[in-house]
Amino acid sequence: RATPLLYKDLVILAGAFGHVQAAELATGKTRWELNRREAFGVEAQLKWGFCGSPLIVDGKLILTPGGPKASLIALDPATGKVLW
Repeated sequence: RATPLLYKDLVILAGAFGHVQAAELATGKTRWELNRREAFGVEAQLKWGFCGSPLIVDGKLILTPGGPKASLIALDPATGKVLW
């Protein structure tokens, strides 16, 4: 549902059910993955699911979980580690 994001040697994919995955462009191998619903406590039933496309700003991967623990997050695009 979201537009894939190409960043350096990765493609970042964000699915409608909260899954986010970084795959290597050359091989398709998954480098890391995260479920926004589980990681950030999203319990609401989202009628349309997650629709926002991932975004890179100042080298940070910006996503919108929309849960009580985080409405906006930044991840390291290379590792998936939460930055804020």
